[in-house]
This record gives sequence, C-alpha cells and structure tokens, in this order.
Amino acid sequence: MPFILSVFAGGAVAGVFGALVALPALRVSGHYLAIATLAFAILVQQVLFEWESVTGGRQGLAVPRPSLLGYELQSDFSYYYLLLALFSARRG
Repeated sequence: MPFILSVFAGGAVAGVFGALVALPALRVSGHYLAIATLAFAILVQQVLFEWESVTGGRQGLAVPRPSLLGYELQSDFSYYYLLLALFSARRG
C-alpha cells in the first residue's frame, strides 16, 4: 500500500475505533469514564500482544521504510520532516 494512502487509512481506522469507544462512553462521566477508558486501553493492549499472527505479538512487525514518489526515506529525520510537513499543512 502506498505510504500516503497508509497514513490516511490509519487516521480513518483510528477515527472509527475512537467513535466506537465514544458511543458507550457518552453515558458515563467522572471516575466511571476514567475507569472505562483505562479498561479499553488495557483490553486493546492485551489483544495486540496476544494476537501474534496478526500483530507479531510483543516483537511487533518489521515494516519497511516508506517510499514517497520513488524516493525511499533512509533516516528517521527525513521521515520526521515529511510527517511534520504533512500534518502542519493541515493546521495552517
């Protein structure tokens, strides 16, 4: 999957899961909301750690460096500056 498409797909997936968590959370407030949020975070962490065939478990997945228009981002700094430009352009 192309890198830019992956960034937007990740944002969409995060938005969907955020909405799924927010719908039941609208009914609780205060300490109960905090407990429900922490419980969901622990549940997600355990699922990601134990579902090794999909997530790689505690070792994670080996993800290749992103490529943008045929140019492979070799260093972490070039990747950082690309994401900084991408997300700061949305704010401005």
